[in-house]
Amino acid sequence: MDLKNKLAVLTYFDIFNFPLTEFELQKWQFQKDFLPTVEVEKNIQQHNGFYFLKNRSEIIQTRLTRYSIAEKKFKKVIKISKVLRWIPFIKMIAVCNSLSYSNATVESDIDLFIITQKNRIWLTRFLAVSWLKIFKLRPRENDTQDKICLSFFVSEDSLNLEKLLLPAKNNLSDIHFIYWLSQFKMIYDKDRTWIKFTQANEWLKKYLPNFEWAQSNLRRQIKTIKLPSFWGGWLEKIVRKYQLKILPVTIKDKMNQNSNVVVNDQILKLHTNDRREEYRDKFKNKIFQK
Repeated sequence: MDLKNKLAVLTYFDIFNFPLTEFELQKWQFQKDFLPTVEVEKNIQQHNGFYFLKNRSEIIQTRLTRYSIAEKKFKKVIKISKVLRWIPFIKMIAVCNSLSYSNATVESDIDLFIITQKNRIWLTRFLAVSWLKIFKLRPRENDTQDKICLSFFVSEDSLNLEKLLLPAKNNLSDIHFIYWLSQFKMIYDKDRTWIKFTQANEWLKKYLPNFEWAQSNLRRQIKTIKLPSFWGGWLEKIVRKYQLKILPVTIKDKMNQNSNVVVNDQILKLHTNDRREEYRDKFKNKIFQK
């Protein structure tokens, strides 16, 4: 792994105050063909088994502190997922965003990625969101700590997410989405959906040649419940119409214009504050400052 590639990987994770181990550096190696061309200097440092950019040793303690915070949040995820699994159309639940790689802050919410049975995506979302609302577990403005964000549902017949990549910009791919997806941590799996999902997204290795999907620790997984799921066809149509009607204006104004907000019968990606462009620009600006 050459210096340029090490610098690129550390620069991306530095945006999130996250130093890397030697193993992680190798795992997250980004294919150089998709990186900007830039000359680099030796400004990488190492301490206590962690690698980081020059003069950024303080993020080692940040990582250790956030790991402890993440442990507590994962316990809450497990409790909530044990209830969500009673929705018979849920095929898989995974943790994503900062919590997926144990980099959560105290104030952060908990983002879940859910795969649903075919032709039941709207009904699944309706049941899951309704339950969270009843127990006041949905994030609100100025009230996000430990709340559950359900903004990404995918049907089992649309597992390949490569189509959601942003177009390359200045010869740089959608680096944030690639790393974001590669860090998923599965906590509930029915009918081997996790295997199907990872196989459908093997395209990640085009960008991350050393990448292998990480299996969640058993203490962060919950047992599968088999429930009858043949019903709900007529309800799917009703709740689809209802939810489309009550979607916030912020979603309606942005949906299906690009891959930030996608609303259809296979994918519900409701990221109105999709920051991929911002992170890509931050990454490139930091690279060229080295």
